Amino acid sequence: MRYNAPMESSDTKQGAALGSVCASVALTTMKFVVGLMTGSIGILSEAAHSLLDFGAAALTYYSVKISAKPADEDHHYGHGKAESVSALIETGLLFLTSAFILYEAVHRIIWGGAPVEATWYAFAVIIVSIVIDFFRARSLMRVAKETKSQALEADALHFSSDILSSAAVLVGLVFVRLGFRGADAIAAIVVAVFVIRVAWNLGTRTIDVLVDAAPEGVADAARAILLRVPGVIAIEHVRVRPAGSFVSIDAVVTADRTRHEQSLRVVRHAATDALKAAIEGADVIVRVRPVPVSTETVIEKIITVTRSHGFVVHDVAVGDTAGALHVGLDLDLDGALTVAASHEAASHLEDLLKQELGQGTVVTVHIDPVDVEPVESSPVSAGVVERLGATIREAAAPIDGVREIHDISARTLGERLFISLHCLVDGATLLWQAHEYSDLLEAAIRRAIPAAQSVKIHIEPEDH
Repeated sequence: MRYNAPMESSDTKQGAALGSVCASVALTTMKFVVGLMTGSIGILSEAAHSLLDFGAAALTYYSVKISAKPADEDHHYGHGKAESVSALIETGLLFLTSAFILYEAVHRIIWGGAPVEATWYAFAVIIVSIVIDFFRARSLMRVAKETKSQALEADALHFSSDILSSAAVLVGLVFVRLGFRGADAIAAIVVAVFVIRVAWNLGTRTIDVLVDAAPEGVADAARAILLRVPGVIAIEHVRVRPAGSFVSIDAVVTADRTRHEQSLRVVRHAATDALKAAIEGADVIVRVRPVPVSTETVIEKIITVTRSHGFVVHDVAVGDTAGALHVGLDLDLDGALTVAASHEAASHLEDLLKQELGQGTVVTVHIDPVDVEPVESSPVSAGVVERLGATIREAAAPIDGVREIHDISARTLGERLFISLHCLVDGATLLWQAHEYSDLLEAAIRRAIPAAQSVKIHIEPEDH
């Protein structure tokens, strides 16, 4: 779907509008001269109509120039609605034209008027008017479709109706030539009816744009596009508002809340790109609201709740005892917090989990102090690392499943040691069992090396 045009189309729009202005000047002049020479109210009504056409075309040209301006501090959505304002003013001018034509025609039918001369140049000016309006309307409509310019489309429809009204005047002149003097006034009434019809349609559409009525079909198309985006579960709302030749789309979609934040951003970008690709140049804002899904596990619920509220947890354990759900986890908090502040944070987390899992859930939170800033430590010598390695391997020897200790490193801060190492296990070992090996190894190292403040163990498969 192509709803609007890129900014570089503004030159094309202005060129079409300027051409319409020049045509209006020529037609207005010819019709007034011939109308006065022949005394034809039909031609004079056409001249008045063309004069207003000139004003409308000039206004259209000006509004197209204004609408091409980019958004600024005072106009966050750009200046596109300048075209709609122009079209609304043109609607008012058309109704005024119709009132004038009807008044003059009825006055002539009831009270008579100067005789009408159906001369050759009267016919000529109407025929020339029809030809000019035909090519002008076709050119304006082509550019209007390419750029989705409401102002140019209004002009195109306006001049298309002018062809029909001019044809009515032409038929009136034919009947005048045949001796039916009232035909000219009747033709003028026909012109007025055409103008009223065009003004009504144009005014209705213009008001729809000014009150932000959604363009027909765009919202439905946007919904269909969004539902095809991977990761989108449902659409909460799609709001579409026109702004001249542009359209603004604001959508909220839902996605699985167990997705990581980065994954949710991928969904949002994919939805935005899909809309922009299908509705070229549209101003698109897509928000993704994470929602629970029926396939969530208890662990996924816990991780999602803690992550969404900024808590960092690990070692989550879940059990069911006598129908009651038991949840245990370790909560990482800044080691510089007081016990009171830490307890308040842990209690808040417990309340959140009970709201999610049910008030009967038993939640136990173990608080782990962590350093939120890098610790200034010093590397130990190679000799110390070697001695530590021998002690660690000796402590690991009784642990079944731990195959090899390597890549040992250590740092020191005062009397405290920070040790990290890698160990191998059988690649077919289940993760929970390998974690038990890691816990046993950590406990053995702490017993063998009392100064160990921190022991980080990286488990690798034996065939790695």
